[in-house]
Amino acid sequence: MVKRLLMYSLISVTSYFAGVYCYIGVLRLIYDQEMAIDINLIWAWIGLPFFFFVIPLYITIILFLRAIRRSSLILQTILFLIPGFFAMGAAYIPFSLSFLFNPISQEASLFYCCYTATAIVFSCGSWYTEKWLVNSSRKTRQ
Repeated sequence: MVKRLLMYSLISVTSYFAGVYCYIGVLRLIYDQEMAIDINLIWAWIGLPFFFFVIPLYITIILFLRAIRRSSLILQTILFLIPGFFAMGAAYIPFSLSFLFNPISQEASLFYCCYTATAIVFSCGSWYTEKWLVNSSRKTRQ
């Protein structure tokens, strides 16, 4: 239980940083813009919905897939993409859910990339962790 908690904490933080760096990377590579003074706002706009909305939904999805005995990395990743689209609307508070109504805006595409990166990193990390914990428990039983 402690191993699982520590691993999922590490996966959460890693996927958060992957999302933020993906946001900044897309901003620089595709839109050829630098981050201005708003970098602290980006950390909060992505972090608050991520840790208080997306992570609990990711854990719920993992528990649901475990309950129905489905273990597919691709299915898990696709299901992880869904909460990111809704968190994107909450990420930028002044515009709220307007990103869902204007999905092709520059700001929306940055958040799409961010939450897609977090979904992929969290999915791969949790997939590897579950496989590692199963193999680890088998070795201790022998």
